[in-house]
Amino acid sequence: NPNVILVFTEGLSENIIFDDRNIMPNVKKFSEECLKFSNYYNHTFATYMGIIGQLFSGYQHNHYDSNNLVSLQSILREKMGYSTHFINTEPNNSEFTSYLENLGFDSVYSNKNIVDDKKNKSLSDKVAYETLYEYTEDLSEKEQPFFVCIYTYGTHATFDSPNIQYN
Repeated sequence: NPNVILVFTEGLSENIIFDDRNIMPNVKKFSEECLKFSNYYNHTFATYMGIIGQLFSGYQHNHYDSNNLVSLQSILREKMGYSTHFINTEPNNSEFTSYLENLGFDSVYSNKNIVDDKKNKSLSDKVAYETLYEYTEDLSEKEQPFFVCIYTYGTHATFDSPNIQYN
């Protein structure tokens, strides 16, 4: 059973990855080596509903509704023996943290000490990806296969990265 990493990237679409201006060459190259789905349409609106909609394949009426449908994380855990994890990039947002904790993962990693985007009180995408790397490195030392999700918050509309900016 291969380890599975699922990245929910705020505000990103395939149009940007494969744009003729070569805006994201590393992501484009990486996507050519990964399992990907063509013509996928996120059937919900906004991040909070989008994450649960994609993990449970069901529509969510309100932002913080619980969902009792079968989820990807429950199938991987219960049917295939995976450990399941979500990395929280908004650890200072108690509502979002609670939302993630109700999705049925074995653990939600929230660390307020690594927040570097002081304006948005979150992890920049740079720190989010560094955290993902370190977290999965630790999990890979165990024999159990893992499923890790992360939501990158730094590409949210109207946000400026505290790290690197494009043009």
